Amino acid sequence: MSENFSATSATQISSSEGVMSMRLLDRIALRCEQIWNERGKTAACEYANQNTNLESLREGLASGDELTRTKVVYLLSLLEPKEVAIELQHVLRFDECPIVRHEAAYFIGTMHFAGATEALGRSLLEDSNELVRHESAEALGELGLQAGLPWLKKAANDPSPLVRRTIEIAERHIALKTEFRERHKTD
Repeated sequence: MSENFSATSATQISSSEGVMSMRLLDRIALRCEQIWNERGKTAACEYANQNTNLESLREGLASGDELTRTKVVYLLSLLEPKEVAIELQHVLRFDECPIVRHEAAYFIGTMHFAGATEALGRSLLEDSNELVRHESAEALGELGLQAGLPWLKKAANDPSPLVRRTIEIAERHIALKTEFRERHKTD
């Protein structure tokens, strides 16, 4: 079996909801995971960039199937960060499935989308799902930016103990990252 799928095949992921498109999406996502485990993130990102494209993945986000959308969010996270930041923020705000929104928040944090502070903050304050709010708080901490603190402070009285605890940890994480940056500043 070839390492690379054609651009036409990648487009079929989202433009047809048939069994083949799901199989292809599954194969690409699984192969990305295998490559990540065998050769690291850079190789997995390279594979994803060769075998998917932003336009087809955008269409995949419109799928009625939450598993498909979750896989699309994963594949988006492997593309160039500047290309997908807006897509993941949109998913975080508007996807109907909490699992998909949770994954979007997670990838925003791990990919260090600094421009997504507001989207994460809004999700922390407004999302009805506890795990999405938890992941949004965690992602704000992972970003480690002072701009995340006002959002965390506004959400400090969240009804969920899990979210409140995550907010405390995120605030400490931001403080540590700020201190580290200050200590290692070069003039």
